[in-house]
Amino acid sequence: MAERDVAPTAMHSAVPGLDPRDSKASRGDLAMAVGVSLLLFIVYILPSLWRPIGETPEARVAVVAREMLRTGDWLIPHLGGETRFNKPPLPYWMSAAAAKALGPDPGGRLVSEQANTLPAAICGALCVFMLMAFACRVFGRAAGLWTGLILGLSALYASWSHQGSGEIPLTFFTAAALLCAAWLACAPRPGVFCALGLGLALGLAMLCKGHIPLLLVLGALLVEAVRRRRFSAHKVLLFILALAMATVVVLPWLAALHARAPEALAVMQAEILSPATSTGHRQSDWPLFYLYQLPSGLMPWSIVLIFIWPLACSRHKCARKESRRSEPLADMLERFLVWAAVVAFIGFELVRKEQDYYLLPLFPPLALGAAVAVSRLSRPGGNAEEFLAWVHLALAVVGSGLLIASPYLVATVWGRPESAPPWEMTIPLGIVTFVLLFVAARQWVDGHAIWAGVCLGIPVFSAMLSWFILNAVRERDRSALAREGYQVESYLKTLGDDVRVYEVRLGASEPELLFYLNRNEIFEIHQLLADTLDKDGRPLPPKPGEPLRVVICPRAVAEKAGVSNSDTEIQVVPLAFGVDGSRFKPFLKKE
Repeated sequence: MAERDVAPTAMHSAVPGLDPRDSKASRGDLAMAVGVSLLLFIVYILPSLWRPIGETPEARVAVVAREMLRTGDWLIPHLGGETRFNKPPLPYWMSAAAAKALGPDPGGRLVSEQANTLPAAICGALCVFMLMAFACRVFGRAAGLWTGLILGLSALYASWSHQGSGEIPLTFFTAAALLCAAWLACAPRPGVFCALGLGLALGLAMLCKGHIPLLLVLGALLVEAVRRRRFSAHKVLLFILALAMATVVVLPWLAALHARAPEALAVMQAEILSPATSTGHRQSDWPLFYLYQLPSGLMPWSIVLIFIWPLACSRHKCARKESRRSEPLADMLERFLVWAAVVAFIGFELVRKEQDYYLLPLFPPLALGAAVAVSRLSRPGGNAEEFLAWVHLALAVVGSGLLIASPYLVATVWGRPESAPPWEMTIPLGIVTFVLLFVAARQWVDGHAIWAGVCLGIPVFSAMLSWFILNAVRERDRSALAREGYQVESYLKTLGDDVRVYEVRLGASEPELLFYLNRNEIFEIHQLLADTLDKDGRPLPPKPGEPLRVVICPRAVAEKAGVSNSDTEIQVVPLAFGVDGSRFKPFLKKE
């Protein structure tokens, strides 16, 4: 009798509806997923070595995390002396935990750029690993590789993975919840661990963004139930168990918060209702905003997917008709995830609050569905594969030409010479890109979807890493946020080390300014009045050895107080200039 190709002890136990996998293939899939995720983690975390925080969302997270470390209160988030209940706390906790693990930076700051970026970079890489491992197990290695490329190297996902806000952690936990929900809805007999995983991921996602992840998962499950028109008591009970698990994750925080600050729940409720009433974040080009933000966020893969997805779906539909088999589990999982992305996109279109990063939770299921379509074009000499090869040749000529000419285009056509990459970087990258795209075209003709992905991934990875590092180095000069903070920080250094800093409420710019100060404690205007005025409101005489007092305030406040000393938006006013606290007494009501 002929021996088996794979020993029974090396064969994984069969999952109902899926082909068994031998241990060697599974180890290869795992090694590929780990390697791609580590490379992407480098892309995400490396720019933080040079890039100052330049976006308001990540500046808010950094300031709240710093206040948690400074005060020891991790339950009540504070931003500029005020409580911040409109956002759940998990992003703040993750940033504070990373900062505590790394310790203060050489300048003494409790939260550095690296500490604030680390949670997003880790979650971004873990999300890619999770999707790749799932795709390899269910759809094959080619689908796994393409999932990692499309998700991890898409423009929007990669750009937010090196920003220290809560958007990428939300995307990671929502993706985990959608994968568990897909298995619960489509597998013939899902188990308890699937429900517990769904509940845990859903609870953590809700700690990132409130009710949004719950709506995304419920919308996908509702569409699946309507499409199948079937009822399974077993699956309903598992879903109830998942909701109970999510409640266990979220409820302790809500209970503790309500005990300390009963008004917090009312603030959260107002935030939930705000999309229907608020005019913030609305764009003038609705309903077209998301229609062009989605393909631009998926760049550079959206160009290829426009040609690949229709071809792959058409071929797969014909093959299914010829086989006349019942729908396999892999196809059901793919359909569920694609519908989850479609339903979420429709939901975002119906809500007038529009920001490009709102689309991020759609990217994992969308990338997985697109990757499965790409992996199906593996027929040597097929018409679709040859057409795709010609598309790649056209992209090779156009793409490499644009890459080589990008310094001229950015400086002349876009009018941003300060952002233009150097010629010595774009010329070799353009040549290498042309060669790799040419090789990728040949791989499509031969039906090698994996090697085609490798040939495409190398130039995209190199270009993205180079672009992010280049932008990170230039960010301090380009970002108004970073520029303001750098000016304040530089001026304070000229005043010496023994400085006591006070601030008059700065409005929207306050959290960013507080973060850039290399001081972990900043005093409010109330304390300034107590330190410089006696109980009758008369100026106190200076005392020997006391620190230099410095007031930081907006230019409008400095002008009204008659102490403006520069034309910058943020004024730094030493009290040595003859200023006492009484000048700022009229601004107490704004505190």
